[in-house]
Amino acid sequence: MKRHGSAALGAAAMLLGALAPARAETVKTPDRVLLALSKADATLSVIDPATLAILAKVPTGPDPHELLSPDGRTVYVSNYGGGPGGYPDTLLSEIDVIDARSQEVIERFDTAPLLGPHGLSWAGGKLYFTAQASKALGRYDPKLNKVDWILGTGMTFTHFLKVSPDEKTIVTMNVDAGPGSPTGSMSVFRLTDAHPPHYLPTNAKPRETGADWTQTVIPLGLGVEGLAVSPDFTEAWTADLEGTIHVVDIAGATEAAKLPDGPKGAHRLTFAEGGKYVVVVSILENDGTPDNDAPEKLGRLQVWDAAARTRVGDIRIGCQGAGLLADEVGHRVFVSCTPQNVVRVVGIDPATGAPSVGPDLDVGGRPDALAFAAE
Repeated sequence: MKRHGSAALGAAAMLLGALAPARAETVKTPDRVLLALSKADATLSVIDPATLAILAKVPTGPDPHELLSPDGRTVYVSNYGGGPGGYPDTLLSEIDVIDARSQEVIERFDTAPLLGPHGLSWAGGKLYFTAQASKALGRYDPKLNKVDWILGTGMTFTHFLKVSPDEKTIVTMNVDAGPGSPTGSMSVFRLTDAHPPHYLPTNAKPRETGADWTQTVIPLGLGVEGLAVSPDFTEAWTADLEGTIHVVDIAGATEAAKLPDGPKGAHRLTFAEGGKYVVVVSILENDGTPDNDAPEKLGRLQVWDAAARTRVGDIRIGCQGAGLLADEVGHRVFVSCTPQNVVRVVGIDPATGAPSVGPDLDVGGRPDALAFAAE
């Protein structure tokens, strides 16, 4: 066999290198990055939170809504499409898995037959999600790359969930009326041995039934949607479209307080400053109507003292707040104003809770969920 000389091999390698497409360089990211979704552009923006500079944009599925990063690198993005139920031609079943450091899509996981994945929560090394159209909760095991657990809820439009660190309590928001509630509600699921007995046929051999899930439905108000759970997992805050903020005692699965002075059209809530405050934003205008385009009347943001349950801040932010993320490092919140195609930054005074409107951030059309990824 005739052997090629080293010069010939070198020339061939140079030719192949010239013909190969250039590989895009990975953008170096700081240890802590801000992540933001654009529903219109179907992208995930990776942002330097110190400078608010967009470092990279990564393509997502066709309808990105929620995201989280449990380890500072891996990012999960839910795409649900279509609406809370029905609409079989447009419902989706996709969760994207993205590397925030290399800005690459690792996996596009299909949750089918669980349709309409939306809310996300992380516990025990696994990803819990709501499957709105299937009236169920699911759990994705990244090591097995499959759904390893499903819990039927029977509730309509279950939008968000939060799972306790020990995986024995799950809190969900049910936007529409459903079993046990004539309005929107919150469900508290518990894994417990103290469940109703399982009846067996006469003379059947007894079986160990173990723990089981129980669901307590707590009727709250019209269109309750956002969910904020305290850092110690004792309280869950939500708000209805009429402007009442509801505080639920998770252990007792009962409503502990009604705060009537919230903003009409309240959409999202988050704990801030280590749980000291609760921030609430409205998707409606300041007067409670949906069609007023005067910027000075657009949207309200309130800050509440979580322990005292008193309002300590109330401002117009000039846009309709949808997504909401607290920044404990920067003493601020990021507000996705979806209709106005902008993310507005609002400062939070750590001593008083007083809010102040800051700069804007453009991450693309119809921004929605935001999260941090910190290594």
